Amino acid sequence: MIGVPIKINMPSPGSVVLDRLPVHAIALRSLMSVLKTLNVKIFKCLDCRGTKRLPDFPSSVRVIECRFCEHLLELPELPPALEVLKLHGCENMKDDFHEIPLPASLQQLQLVSAPNITRLQATLPSGLCLLNVSGCAFLTELPNLPSTLRYLNCSFCWRLRPPSLPSSVVTYVGDQVGYLLQ
Repeated sequence: MIGVPIKINMPSPGSVVLDRLPVHAIALRSLMSVLKTLNVKIFKCLDCRGTKRLPDFPSSVRVIECRFCEHLLELPELPPALEVLKLHGCENMKDDFHEIPLPASLQQLQLVSAPNITRLQATLPSGLCLLNVSGCAFLTELPNLPSTLRYLNCSFCWRLRPPSLPSSVVTYVGDQVGYLLQ
């Protein structure tokens, strides 16, 4: 097999940005085994169009951000101390997202422009502060929202029933209109 160069950007200690990752999953798995030794806390995959599934993450990862990884279908098990999960423009993400256990440590969940997602986990993490599901056009309902939630964006979720908001919500964006509460 011919070696495949992968451009890795490490803008600061503990963070890794993969930009325009090629299709070669073998190279990605090898990269992730190296990242485990680097104590990586932030993982970003930007415009990695050929990536269908991300490999297992090191337990040190606190932030996962995937933007415009249009062929990304599924995620591996999430790290136990994950605080932020951002999936923007991952248009082919499978509908079984609701089966992925979300870590209790998760504070931000952003699923933006993921039209295949029809539902979320039955129970969201109790410490969740931000939930952004804008552009999930086939999402039909939200689970009970945690009392820690401060920001909710469900704009362009055409099939979503109006959510029951906990009193902790300060900003709600829905039906293309934003509301500042309190």
